[in-house]
Amino acid sequence: MIYQFYFLPEQKNKLFNLPLYRGFGLEPEVNPNITKNCPELESPLHRKQIVSFGGMFHLWRNMPNDGHDWIGFTSYRQLDKSKVIFKEEYEITEKLKDSDIISWQYCFFDIDLASSSEEIHQGIMNFIVNELGIKISKSFYECGDGAFAEYYAMKKNLFNDFMVWLEPVLQYGLFLVDGIYRREAQIGGLSNHYLLTASNALGFALERLFIVWYMEHNLKIHSIEPKKITISQKSDKIT
Repeated sequence: MIYQFYFLPEQKNKLFNLPLYRGFGLEPEVNPNITKNCPELESPLHRKQIVSFGGMFHLWRNMPNDGHDWIGFTSYRQLDKSKVIFKEEYEITEKLKDSDIISWQYCFFDIDLASSSEEIHQGIMNFIVNELGIKISKSFYECGDGAFAEYYAMKKNLFNDFMVWLEPVLQYGLFLVDGIYRREAQIGGLSNHYLLTASNALGFALERLFIVWYMEHNLKIHSIEPKKITISQKSDKIT
């Protein structure tokens, strides 16, 4: 099943009414069970900071018995970014025979991934490396292409491996979020920390960590309709 994330009731009309897709609300207003086995998601601040990763986190801890040995994710606004829609399960299962991950948000930048990430989200690389303590492979500084979450599918056992790897980073990131926002309230808005640059700044970092993870494990990506992006084209930038 491909879980299509959304936040508000009015976004339901953008969900795909197809057998392989299932709408998944990221806020209690549209999904009262979002916090089941996930006390971390009780905080509105946490949910905003990790956005779609909150849905992945919930589904990992509450893995649905949906009849598939694979799992995928997309967004209510997918058609603004990718026209790829799966109508038959074999379109996914056949690709997963020869690949580890299917991506329909695969991007080629005109500069390396680290530079493009920093250009789009100033301070993100320092945050990932020096605050989250993630060791980044050489490829991330040399390669200009990558598969971005949340538009991907993989076998459930591999998704579990990813979440096991990501969970302590996510937890520490939320710990930092709480500390930064608490400090911000105390000092009256004088901080310019990366986590304050956007309400979902941690989510942007986690998205890059998806690439870091699959690079580290030498996973094979099957990209569908990849696109080329120059950083000067602000309308096409990954957000």
